[in-house]
Amino acid sequence: MSELGLYLNNTYFYKVLETRPPKSKTAPGQRFIHQELFPWHDFGERDILMDRAKANNQLATPYGPEGQPTAPPKESGERQLVTLLDWKAFDFVNPGVVQQDRALGEIAVSGNLKTASMFQRKVRDAVSNMILKNADRLDNSLELVAIGALKNSFVWPPTDDDGSTISSPPSYWATNIGETNWTFGLAANLNQDLNSLTNWEGDAATTDQKKYWSDIASDIIGSLNVMDQICRQLHGFSIRGGTILCRSTLLDYIIKNTAILNLLRGTTFEQQGARDFITIPQLESYFVDGLGYTFASYDTFWTYETGLSKSADHSSTIVHYLKENEIIILPPGNLGGNAMMGTCSIEHQDESWRPGIMPWMLRDPRPPFTREAGVHTVAWPVFEHLTWCRLQVLS
Repeated sequence: MSELGLYLNNTYFYKVLETRPPKSKTAPGQRFIHQELFPWHDFGERDILMDRAKANNQLATPYGPEGQPTAPPKESGERQLVTLLDWKAFDFVNPGVVQQDRALGEIAVSGNLKTASMFQRKVRDAVSNMILKNADRLDNSLELVAIGALKNSFVWPPTDDDGSTISSPPSYWATNIGETNWTFGLAANLNQDLNSLTNWEGDAATTDQKKYWSDIASDIIGSLNVMDQICRQLHGFSIRGGTILCRSTLLDYIIKNTAILNLLRGTTFEQQGARDFITIPQLESYFVDGLGYTFASYDTFWTYETGLSKSADHSSTIVHYLKENEIIILPPGNLGGNAMMGTCSIEHQDESWRPGIMPWMLRDPRPPFTREAGVHTVAWPVFEHLTWCRLQVLS
């Protein structure tokens, strides 16, 4: 009898997940934020019916002892049905590794228990690495859907770095279901292109406020003020003092902006005209101390491979979660506990029911007795009030 079942069980698999290093260790330079912005929340079921408020800080109704309170109008909120999706990442365990494992007594005939322990450790490490690899793949997908929610659009199959269709997607992407696009209800005035920027009253912004940030004459501060007024006047929150999530390459444009240079040179730094740029630390210090915004560089990416069946044509392509031409402005305190990664209890391999990520391994009872190992969860972004905005700042 094989010893696999004695040391490869659910208890061991969960320990593997609990002790895995953070993504910052396994993917240097990568910053994954979906768990920070969308913490897990168990809703208990896959289909969630909830009320989404259109504005915060609403009032209660006063009435006398013989009076009758009036319910708020239906327009003050909207009811949404959210269906959580299944996510699964798995792969086949190398059969050459597994087949070296034998019953202890069988190995002991020609060897010893040390040899058996070595084989067990080799199989255990192979399965553990498979669990960890697929947990990382699941993390990448949850990051993709979380950033998609912030941008008000999540498309499957995913697109490339330019937003174009990937002509040769990996076979495991299940592209046979066709293209699907989910939207998340972000109001149009919270999701704007600078080229057509309008203020909270619906009027066009000034010419300089509508210029892309690659233009040194653009009014960057004015553009942010327009978005803050929209948030305060129409949606009940402020982005002042919040975080600007952007690609680091965007800062290369901002440090040469004429208006910002004129504000800084001659007062804190060199006299005006001494140089035509400032440093990024100077820029960040000004935005934090003077305007209350913090820049958070976000260059995190995922990859896909092509030509897997032909080693000579094999290639790996990088796709950034956030496009170079866009920023996400988060209010102070991130999303304030308003956003969640909704999940529910699912049946695990030991027949228990628990929420979160489930590691598993399956042995096919038919020859050649192949084994699969992976992770599975049910998850989808859920929020009660949309408290952020997206702005396209480059063409």
